[in-house]
Amino acid sequence: MVDGRRFRILCVIDDFSRECLATVVDTSISGIRVARELDRFAEMRGYNHHRPRSSLDGLTPREYHQRSKEDQTLNRANL
Repeated sequence: MVDGRRFRILCVIDDFSRECLATVVDTSISGIRVARELDRFAEMRGYNHHRPRSSLDGLTPREYHQRSKEDQTLNRANL
């Protein structure tokens, strides 16, 4: 910068496609700000609902939730 202050850049890069998904530039970026920006970005891109997760046996969160509800209903019927 012209006045000598340092700046920080947060870049979110997709490892598979090498696409720059988001860029945040500021003089200071706290951990809370990083988390907020990642949450905002994930919500914009739909990662929280449409992306399969290995921890959910390859299901999206919505599919996992639906399966869980069906399993609970089935278990109640068998009591």
